[in-house]
Amino acid sequence: MVARLSRPDAAEALSRPEVDGAVAEAAEVARTLRARLAALYDSAADGSLSPAGLARVESRLLPQIAEAERLSRPTGLPHSLRDVAGPDAQTRWYSLSMPQRRELVRVLVVPVIHPAGKGSRTFDPELIELRWR
Repeated sequence: MVARLSRPDAAEALSRPEVDGAVAEAAEVARTLRARLAALYDSAADGSLSPAGLARVESRLLPQIAEAERLSRPTGLPHSLRDVAGPDAQTRWYSLSMPQRRELVRVLVVPVIHPAGKGSRTFDPELIELRWR
């Protein structure tokens, strides 16, 4: 990890938030639900939707919007850990707590476990590959 954090591209890797398909999809769901709720507010304002009807729909949509917005937040590294990369990475790495180190590993490494083969029951560390993000 120290060698990876010492590389010039490590700072860039740590500064990017992780945005994947699920995050983008949740953001789109949140936008769609907010637009739908805004249209319902307009319907209530012009009298085509009763206050009771609006309250009923709103009580169902607001929790869905909150959940979609929660899921749409990109996960990434806390700002306090982003300055670990650089020429002094070794000193910074050893000053981190174990949870902070785990978080950095989670952001920078993707573990790939290869099949052991038929009948193998012993642990073989050679079957675990660590791929850098």
